[in-house]
This record gives sequence, C-alpha cells and structure tokens, in this order.
Amino acid sequence: MVARVCAQAAVVLAFLALGLVLVPAFGLPRELGIFMQIAALLVGSWVAVFAPLWIGWSRAADPRRQARLAERARPDLEGRLITLADRLHGASPSESPAILGLLAARASSRLRGVRGGQLHPSWPALVAAVPSLVLFVLALGGAAFSPGGFVGLAGYWAGAASAAVSDEGDDSDGPLDRARVGDLVLEYTYPSYTGLEPREVPNSTGDAHGPPGTRVRVRVRSADPIDGADIYAYDEPTEGAEIHEERMISGAFTIGPDDGLWYLTLRRGQGEQRTRDFQIQAEPDLPPVVLVDGPPRIEVPVDAAVEIPWNARDDYGLRRIVLHLDGREARELRKISGDAPEASGVLRFTPEQLGMSPGMRVQLQVGAWDNNGWSGEQLGLSEPSIELVVGQPEDRSQLTLEEREELRGLLVDLLAKQLLEPWPPGRSNGDVLAFGERFDAFYTDLRALRRDRPAFARDRFVGRLTHRVLAAGVEFIVYTQVNFDPDHRRSGVRLELLNRAGDLREGAIVANEQAIVMLDRYLARDALSAVVERTEEASRLGQRLAVLAETGADASDLLLATERVERSTEALSTEARRMSSGSLQGLVERRSAEIDRLRQEIERLVAAGDVDDATRLIGRLSRQLTELHEELLYRLQRLEDEDDQLGDEIKSLLDDLRTVEREQRMLKEQVRELREGGDAAGAASAEALWAEVERLTEQASSRGDRLLGTMPQGSGPFYLRELVGSALRSTNRLLDTARARDLRKALTDVDDALVGWTRAYRRVEEGQLRPIVSRLEQAQRLLQRLAIEAESVPRDVALKTMELQAEQARLAEQREGLERDALELIPQLPIEPVGMMDALQDAAENMQSARRDLQGGKPMPAEGAQGQAAEDVKEAREALEDVLEQMSAGGGGGEGGGGGEASDQQPEPLDLDGDIMTHNPELNLEDEFDLDAFQRDVLRGMQGDVPDSYRALKKRYYEELMTQ
Repeated sequence: MVARVCAQAAVVLAFLALGLVLVPAFGLPRELGIFMQIAALLVGSWVAVFAPLWIGWSRAADPRRQARLAERARPDLEGRLITLADRLHGASPSESPAILGLLAARASSRLRGVRGGQLHPSWPALVAAVPSLVLFVLALGGAAFSPGGFVGLAGYWAGAASAAVSDEGDDSDGPLDRARVGDLVLEYTYPSYTGLEPREVPNSTGDAHGPPGTRVRVRVRSADPIDGADIYAYDEPTEGAEIHEERMISGAFTIGPDDGLWYLTLRRGQGEQRTRDFQIQAEPDLPPVVLVDGPPRIEVPVDAAVEIPWNARDDYGLRRIVLHLDGREARELRKISGDAPEASGVLRFTPEQLGMSPGMRVQLQVGAWDNNGWSGEQLGLSEPSIELVVGQPEDRSQLTLEEREELRGLLVDLLAKQLLEPWPPGRSNGDVLAFGERFDAFYTDLRALRRDRPAFARDRFVGRLTHRVLAAGVEFIVYTQVNFDPDHRRSGVRLELLNRAGDLREGAIVANEQAIVMLDRYLARDALSAVVERTEEASRLGQRLAVLAETGADASDLLLATERVERSTEALSTEARRMSSGSLQGLVERRSAEIDRLRQEIERLVAAGDVDDATRLIGRLSRQLTELHEELLYRLQRLEDEDDQLGDEIKSLLDDLRTVEREQRMLKEQVRELREGGDAAGAASAEALWAEVERLTEQASSRGDRLLGTMPQGSGPFYLRELVGSALRSTNRLLDTARARDLRKALTDVDDALVGWTRAYRRVEEGQLRPIVSRLEQAQRLLQRLAIEAESVPRDVALKTMELQAEQARLAEQREGLERDALELIPQLPIEPVGMMDALQDAAENMQSARRDLQGGKPMPAEGAQGQAAEDVKEAREALEDVLEQMSAGGGGGEGGGGGEASDQQPEPLDLDGDIMTHNPELNLEDEFDLDAFQRDVLRGMQGDVPDSYRALKKRYYEELMTQ
C-alpha cells in the first residue's frame, strides 16, 4: 500500500513539473501560474496520496477483508479463515471451542509460506510509476527546449528580470551574441477599416499576428542594463526604440502584407547583441464571399423580369454590391452604409434594362467590394456564374377589344349554364357528385381559352380575373367530390354539407358575375371613346353638308354628302350597340333616330327640288350632330378627369403599400439576422431542416403530378381524379409555404396534404400513394422538430425579439389604415382590384401572428409570418396596379357602364325592396334559346349599382328567370 501511495505521489509531482514548463509556454501571468500549481498540488495530494492512504489503513483494520484476500490466495482454506475472523472473541455459546481451535490450527498450517505480496500485489504501484516517469521525461524535455531553457524557467517562477522569453545563447564571443529579454508586452492597433478595438497581450511569446496595416507596439525588459536598442521588422530598421529605466525598451512596427520576422538589437558600450527572431504572421483580409440562389442557367425573354436572391459576407466590412456581366462591372446595385460585414437582397431586372437583346448569352455574377482601406478594396464574385440566355420578348400587349368581348360572351354563357342548373340537384350523395361533374364541364371552354391562347392567361388583369373565376368553381367542384361519399351514392346527404356546397356554388356564380361586370365596364368605356370618334366624324360631315347647302350646291352634291352622313350615322349606331344599357346608349339611340328622320326628310326635299326647306333642315341636322358630339365629348372628358383624380389617389395608395411592404421585409430581415446572429448553430440546424422539408415535399409533389398524369381526363371516376388533384394542390401549397419558411402555416398545410392523400388511399393503388405519404410524414416530423427548436430560443435573443413587436404593431396599424383607404377608394374605381381586399385581410392575420410570436420571443415563426404578410401586401399592390394599368389603357367604367337614364329622363322604377326592375322578356323553354338576348338581359340586370344587401335578392331573381 505504501509503495502504491508513493507511486501516486510521484504522478502528482510529475504533473507539477510539467506545469512548471507549460504555464510559461502559454504566456500566463506568473501569479496565475503559481495559483494553478498550488491548487493542483493540494487537489492532487488529497486525491492521489492522502485519500488512498486513509482508505488503505481503514481497510487494513478490517480482519474479515484480510481473511477474504487470504481465502482468494489459498482456496484450500475452504472458508475456515473467514469463519475465524467472525469469531475473534471466541466461540458462540452453541459452538464447541475445541472445534474452533481445530479450525484455527488447520487454517494456520495452510497459511504457512503465504507472503504479503501475494495478498497485496505491487502491480498498481508499477502502473502509477510508469506515467509519472513519462511525465517527468516530458517536463525535462520541455524545459530544455523552451525559450530561455532552465534559466528562463527559473527566472519566470522567481520573478527575476532576466525572464520568460530568451534564446539559447550561443556561447561564441562574436559581436552578435544572443540577448535575453523578457516580460514582453505587445499592443495591437488595428486599421480603422476593420472596426477592431485595440488589444494588449501581456507576457507574450513575442510572435505578432494581425491583418496587414496593424500597428504593433512592443514593450520588453532586457536582462541587463543597456545603452541603446533598435527594432528590426522584415529585416528593415523601424523607428528608433526608446529606453526607460536602463532596461525597459519600447518601439513599434507595422505588419505588412506578407509573413516575416522581427527582432531587437541591444547595445552596451561597444558591444551589440541581437535577440532571437520573432514571427510576424499577416492575417490576410480575404475578399468578400458572395452567394446567389439561382439555377446555373436562366432562359428569359428580353422584357421579362428576373429575380435572383444574393448574400454577401466579409471579414470586416462591405462597401458596395455590383452586378458583373461577362467579367465586367455592369452597374452598382447597392452602397453599404456603416461598413456592415453582411448584406443580402434580391437582384431584380429585365435583360432589356441592361441593354441586352434577344439571342445574347452572358455570364452573370453578383460582386461585392470590401472596405479595405489599407491595401485597397477587394472584389469578391459569386461562383459559379449564372448563364443568362436572352430570348424574344413576351407578347405583353393587352388583349384586343374583340378578344375581351369574346371572353365576356364566354363568361356570360358560363353564367347561363350555372344558373340554369337547379339547386339542390337531389337528395343523395350520387346526385351531388353528378352535379359537381356537370358543373366542372361548364368550365371546359374557359380552361381551353387559357391553355390554347396564352395571352388570356398572361394579361395581368384578365389573367387574374379568369383565375379567380376558375378558382371559385374548382373550390365548389372539389368540395362535392371530396365530401360526398361515392361509396354510398344512394344514401341521403347531410344538410350541413349540402348548405356548405350551396354557399360555394353561389361563390362561384358571384365570382363569374363580378368578372362579367368588370369586363363590361372596360368595354363600355372603350365603346364610349369609339362613339365619340364617330360623332366627331359625323359632325364634320354635317358641317360640310351645311356649307354646301349655303353655297347653293346642286342637288347631286347635296345627295352625295347626305349619303356620307348616312354611312357615318350607321357606323355610329353600330358602335353604340357595343355600349351597355344606360343613359349614354339611350341618348345616342334617340339622337341617331332623330338624325335619321331628318336625313330622310332632307333627301325627300332635295329630290322634290325644295332647296330652301332642305337647307333649313340641313342646318338643324348639322347642329344636332355637333351637339351630340360635344355632349359625349364632355362626358368622356369628365370621366377622364375623374380617372386622373382617381389615378392620383391610386398612386398615393400604391406608394403607401410599397412602403409597408418594404418595411415589413426589412423587419423580417432584422428578425432573421437577430435569430442567426444570436444562435448561429440553431439557425444552421433550422435551415438544414427546412431544406430537407422542401426536398421531401418536392419529391411528393413530383410523384403526385406523375400519378395525376396517369389519370387522363375522361378516364376513370371523376371523383377520383378530383381527390388526387385536391391532394396535389395541398402538397404544392405546402411546398410554397416551406420555401417561404412559414412554420405555422407549414404545420397546417402538411396536415391538409396528408388528409388529402389519405382520402385517396382506399381508391388508389397503395404502391402509388405510399411513397408520397411517407415523404409527407417525414416532412411533418421535421416540421414538428422545427416547432420544438422554435421554442428553444436563447434568452438574450428572445428579449431582443420581444423588443421588435412594437415595430410590427406599427406596421399592422399602417396596414389597417390602408385597408380603410382602400374601402373608400374601391367604390369609385371603374373596375375592382381583383383580390386586393382578400390579400389585405390575409396580411392582417399574418401580421397579427407575427406580433404574437415576437411578443413570445419566437423569432422563427415570426419570420415566416412576416414574409407571408409582405407577400400579401405585394399581392394587394399588384391588384391595384392592374387597375391603374387598365385605366391608362382606356378601360374603365363610369356612366357608360352604369344604370340609370339621362338627366332628362325619369329614373327607372324600383320595387318595394329597392332593386332595379329591369324589363326581361319571358322565356318559353319550348322555343329556341336566344343566347344573345339572354346575354343582354343578364347584363342589363347586373349593371344596376344596388346595395350589397340586395345582391342575394337579385341573384334569386336571375335564377327564377332562368327556371321559368
């Protein structure tokens, strides 16, 4: 036991010896080193010496333990010694002392020749002795090869002036014998562009390192008094060193762009000594690293927009972001204020804006210049470059008036089919399923129009309009196929499901009605412009006819001029028929009829030779044509003035929407930077999970798309295709949400997608659905992990996140004000901004969610909700921009599309409920259906500007009309 304790004590001493070498090598202060050694001695002595010694002696006093060890060494004792150890004070009353003595004699005879080493082996002491020997060797070697050797170590621990850092002297008597110095202190002053604070390193090893341009000030103590000293860096003398108190030396040098050495030369009398060489390590300021999120090749029309997200980082700071094309700087994208080390954004442009033309190919890179103010700014370019292939321009011209009229006619035809179908269709699930399939067929022509003639989908306004009509219809159709069980076709339907289906059907009809009204108002304004042009032409012809009559032209000239007026008024009547029913159409029709009667009378008088009466009527005809033109021109100019005023209000609201959108995106970026900066590891983990969710969802969507492709239109049950299509749409929504990094919505969307595919599980081969469901289930588990990680936020990040909720609340208030402004503006607009109010309300929900998350200190879900809110505001802005574009192109509404008569007419009668009573002929279903007449009648009814409370009444009126 004593040998083992001694060996363990040797290990402690070896560790202390090694510490004597390592503490100076790491440049720790001597006081700290002494404290560490004392602490190690106390702890090591207790653990390795005193504690084992105390435990060993206490065990040695235990006879039973010693007996067990002896029994283990001599198995032939057969437990006799343990029995005796339990009876050291004699046999118990029931036992025989003679037998106990016999046991003792036999045990004693078998213990003869047993040595203590057999019971207590010496190998633990040897095990402890070997590492102590190794540590002693390491300590001696380290001391021998350390700067200053044994003498330097002794000086360090003794606190002597000769001290911690010195060289192995070479004992030669040459003029440059190695000088010993110690107590090295390096003070770093970094270049201003780095933004780094000055730093002092006491008890330094002497090696200097930092970015080029760093000023290093040296303070060192020589071992002996000196008369002078010089500092050399990169083999060149620096500014003269200063001597203080005979042995203190101070000086400075600058770190250059390359690695090198520095040293001191010390002078005393006529002799000169040089210290050992110290390293200078230049830490290069690397160029910025730029990343872009885009495919390696982009093919884009010359006038189409390109969006490429980018991110730039630098060691110390960025100065500006640029765009490079084919290795040359094309334009500056952004100047960075405050020399921030990181910046990000989205590169938005059209090739046309960059001066490119169709057929060109360029290598596109985003570059970042750093703020290196010492050796010059450096450029970092994104790698690899993106190949941009420029194609022919898109056909962005608006649809022609004939195409818009064609679309309006198609939508009215669709409305007729929607209204002529009775609701409810029956009492069973099968009736509703069949109705949904018939309802889907109504949209065949509209789908074909968007598919086969891309201009109808590409036109921003018409594209939104038709998409909204289709989306409302699809929502109703999918509801019928998903919620009414095809396996129980003859069973009765649940009332709540039927009521919900009825609401969706009405929503599809209303969406179609609104689209027809907006198209008709656009066409009505254009018709008014065309009518004004025709009246101008007719007015000129009328004035020319009056001049001929006043100058005494012969009858043939008068008749020829009258024929020209006739042709002009016929063209005027044709254009007037394009106008919707209302005041202007009635005005033009009445004036045209009066003008036609005058013209006929003039022709009769001219033919009869009554020139005087004909001349008088010609003057009246000319005045009427001129008055009609002036009145219509006045109304058109008044509408244009109103449009100009509305345009200013729209532009003001657009500016406010852009501001809210921009500030919402900036706040989102602030939350992202806070989350990533405060918990870099957590941010990296979350991004990896998001990327995996996106990958899994893409795979599920791709497989679902292939599955739907194997179910062509018309093959298999209709409900089955709709089930798969609905599940695929839910999966695609999840993919969009994952790309937007919206955690809360993603958790809901993944549930919806799984429910959708599960509904199809009984009716589609399991092998086709299992891979899709499996991937979505994996994505769901990853999203749940993200939800858990979103709750685990460092306290400082959570507190800073909570501070941002006030800014989010301010943006929510601004959005609310914009919604109020929009509600006041929309009734004045000639056409409705499609989806604007829905988008603003979605933005309100997302902003509210983001505010709650910020209040709870949860940056990840807040970031996702903020991104969705910004996209919602963008959607609202684009819808309003579409209206402004249509108004600028000449579309709109106004009086040409509204109800009511001219000022000299009595208003049309109202029924007791306030709805406009429009004349409609009774329909005889036995007669041939006149679609043109039906279209005109429906349009007349829809043009009435009635309160919303009467919309349902008007709709019922249409349905009653169609089912007569």
